Amino acid sequence: HFAYILEGVKDLSKIKPIQATVIANGKVYTGNYVFGSVSNTKSVAGLVKLKDDVVDLNDGMFEVLLVKYPEDIVDFSEILTGVSQTDFSSDMFDFFRCSEISFRFEEATPWTLDGEKANPIKNADIKVLNHAVKLYK
Repeated sequence: HFAYILEGVKDLSKIKPIQATVIANGKVYTGNYVFGSVSNTKSVAGLVKLKDDVVDLNDGMFEVLLVKYPEDIVDFSEILTGVSQTDFSSDMFDFFRCSEISFRFEEATPWTLDGEKANPIKNADIKVLNHAVKLYK
């Protein structure tokens, strides 16, 4: 975990914001972001942890975390504090739950699907298919 943080600090000057428009729950989020996650898990990349009372694997909802581009060291400190304390109430985060979400980018943007690199995209529409797969013990 500490190694991820050190690597992030080392590469801070290389981080470029991505202009995005995100639509979910009838609300539009627009901004410059450095990280975005649409998940239904308690841990993302071993870096971002979500509290047990926030994530329900069977509720048909995604947990969405968007991290805004830090303009200065104060912003960066707020991000580090929020991530380390699992507190996304700072203005540096947009955190919400939804069952459908759309992303619109000005330029083709690199992304990953379950940690695997995917082709750059300009648009993405993501929807929960609740209980689409039945698991048997």
